[in-house]
Amino acid sequence: MKKFVLDYINKIEGWKISSKEYHWLANNYNIHEQFDYLSSLLISYQDNISEIEQSISGDFPTNGLIGTNSNVGNIKEFIDLIISDTILFLKKVRDNGDDYIGMCSIIESFIADVQRFKYRINIALKDGLTNSLRDK
Repeated sequence: MKKFVLDYINKIEGWKISSKEYHWLANNYNIHEQFDYLSSLLISYQDNISEIEQSISGDFPTNGLIGTNSNVGNIKEFIDLIISDTILFLKKVRDNGDDYIGMCSIIESFIADVQRFKYRINIALKDGLTNSLRDK
């Protein structure tokens, strides 16, 4: 397994942890539900990337999965981090030749899914603000 792919898989592991934290800390049900969606998206995506990489360059290393902390302070920064890090990863993958064409497709679809998630979470955040203002 190539190091840059393993490093990215470990970022995804960290994002999964952060996603569950945002899910549990949500102050409204819409945000809570949206982070359930993101968690399932991350699980499936990480599995796809890991399996494709193993088919190309070999087995996953024993004890290789170590979640990388995302170190962001809010939901919007977290989502933007996922998108920007994934775009950088996509560029590295494209530089590794034709064997990675299938992985590129998976990555592009994931970026689109996270962009849709960003749209939905922005609506949920606005709804939460509207409800809190209405309650005052």
